[in-house]
Amino acid sequence: MRRLLSPLIAVVALVANAPAATANDVEVVELEAIGDTTFELNDRRYRGPMEIVLYADGLAVIEEAQLDTYLGGIREVPFSWPEAALQAQVVAARTYLAWTLERGRSETGRAHSYDICATSACQVYAGIGAIEGQDGDRWLSAIETTSGEILVYGGLPAQALYSSSAGSRTRSVQDVWDSSPIPYLQAVDSPEEGVTPFEEWVVDLPEDVFVTVLAAGGYAVGRPIESVKVTGPPDGGGQSHLQIGSPEGVTSILMTDVRGVFNRYGDDLFPGLLPARAPSGRPWPQAILSYTFDAELEAASWAPAPNLVKYLPPSDLPPAARIVITGEGWGHQIGMSQYGAKAMADQGFAYGEILSHYYTGLAAEEATDLIPDVVRVGLTWGQTDVTVDASGPFLVRANGRLLGSVSGGEWHFRQTPTGIAMVPADLTTRTPLGPRPGTQWPR
Repeated sequence: MRRLLSPLIAVVALVANAPAATANDVEVVELEAIGDTTFELNDRRYRGPMEIVLYADGLAVIEEAQLDTYLGGIREVPFSWPEAALQAQVVAARTYLAWTLERGRSETGRAHSYDICATSACQVYAGIGAIEGQDGDRWLSAIETTSGEILVYGGLPAQALYSSSAGSRTRSVQDVWDSSPIPYLQAVDSPEEGVTPFEEWVVDLPEDVFVTVLAAGGYAVGRPIESVKVTGPPDGGGQSHLQIGSPEGVTSILMTDVRGVFNRYGDDLFPGLLPARAPSGRPWPQAILSYTFDAELEAASWAPAPNLVKYLPPSDLPPAARIVITGEGWGHQIGMSQYGAKAMADQGFAYGEILSHYYTGLAAEEATDLIPDVVRVGLTWGQTDVTVDASGPFLVRANGRLLGSVSGGEWHFRQTPTGIAMVPADLTTRTPLGPRPGTQWPR
């Protein structure tokens, strides 16, 4: 076997007498596919190239994807939806990416050297597996037919926010978040009746459950609850609050905070009760689905004398007071509603008409100078151990130095006190990192 050129190069290699190679000051390991090799991470497949990078909080995995490869991996709506809805989604996703890069990376993106994350905190990116499935060709066609198109405002990419469902009407950005008004992110009607599964949802909670969840989020509202009421200015006038009255006074909580607290603590504190169940019997995707809801107190019909409560069997106790929350839509409801786009496409509207409806005053236009060619996607970070399953051979680089090729299969990358270790899943297979038959070492 050819001798490796230096200790630095040897740190991530598997050599004949060492089943695991421990890193020595190697902070970046790059994986580059040979031929049609793909990389699987957390049950999703990617084309790469991929980087495993050591940061203070652990390992991060970043894919450098070509623009259309990235767009092909966006998994925000079913690919079976009408063509115009898919095209509108592509333009919105491409615009959101361009806006994200123009604005600058998020704090986490800056800390881990990626442009955009792969989760719903940014926009859902699932790698290449989705487009290889049913109707994937329809999504690729939507990418091609809208190539280079984004929404532009003031010469820059627009903040093309979108969410699953608005219910009957989208929200003005200043009514949801502490934001200045943005002309193209104002409330408009959304024709989703009979189309969205989130047309109406109900969360019916006993008083003690409601109070306990709010307390977990730092809101002590007191008991018994005497009133609940949603208050706020008219459409476009700013944020609304949920006001909760008790003998201790009135507690006013931003609607955004109410939703955040219930979605963070509800299912942990009361699994099975939260999220509530839809009419179909399946649980809703979140405890509180949107910021558009009303709340009503259903008081107990009677109350026994306090000194008698401990003597009454549970069957004789009156029903507890309940708080009934009724809302519509799913998501932040700002900008384009995805189910609204489908509803408009079903009615025969073109993607340009859908976009100009939800992003008032804007139209899709070709602006390739505002769109990146390559996207660094943060797939995961803060890990001590990462497993990558390669479908075939791939090249390995350490700190930018090309080591050579290794065989496919499952590989573990582990954080060590001195760097990164690269370990095969099957330690009995000790693949030397050297020239493959018919190949030459780089010079």
